[in-house]
Parts: sequence; C-alpha cells; structure tokens
Amino acid sequence: MIGPKSEIDGIREMLAQADPNDRNYLIANKTILPEGVVSEEELKAELPDSFYAEARKNAENHMGGNQTGGKR
Repeated sequence: MIGPKSEIDGIREMLAQADPNDRNYLIANKTILPEGVVSEEELKAELPDSFYAEARKNAENHMGGNQTGGKR
C-alpha cells in the first residue's frame, strides 16, 4: 500500500488537491478556460505567482464566478 508518510503529509496532500495553487488550477482547467486568459507557453514558463493569480481571477470571472470554492 502506498500512502503519505504521516497524517500531516496526508492532510497537506488533500488540501493541495482541494485548493490548488493558481498555476495548478489553470493547468487542471485549461480545456475549459476562456480563450486568451492564459497561453500554453505561459503555463509552462513558471511565471511569478501574481501572474497566475490574476489569470485565475480573470478565468473565474469569465466562467461566471468561483468554480472551486478556492482562493482568489
């Protein structure tokens, strides 16, 4: 059986899945993002967090609000 080394690691992994950082959110949802929000090259470039935070905010606004209940 493969699992987290500790309960804390398990909780950390669940939180990461429940509320991904902005770049991971955009990558996970790139197929449903409105065109022009973020390019494939920008996702691969590992730009500053502030760039992805703004892109996520724009994507959520275009998609009608916060889809995941996560951070903005």
